[in-house]
Amino acid sequence: MARGIKTGGRNEGTPNRLTKELREKINDFLNENWEQVEMDFKILEPEKRILLFEKLLQYSLPRMQATELKTIELIPPIKGITFDRSE
Repeated sequence: MARGIKTGGRNEGTPNRLTKELREKINDFLNENWEQVEMDFKILEPEKRILLFEKLLQYSLPRMQATELKTIELIPPIKGITFDRSE
């Protein structure tokens, strides 16, 4: 089998059924126990409260992706010649 060639399984873009079910169960659990989660959150030490808040944020805000800027040289450097860019 060649690498990178999909030969079976789910179609691209089709969600994993188990992942979907697990997310639904976690969502249901949080909805059913939200009042307790809020009470527990309020009694946490400030440092632990911030850590929990930060962990929960990753599920509500999209993550920023690092970007890479690539440049190309249109003119190859010529040995011994420099350009003064201060003018």
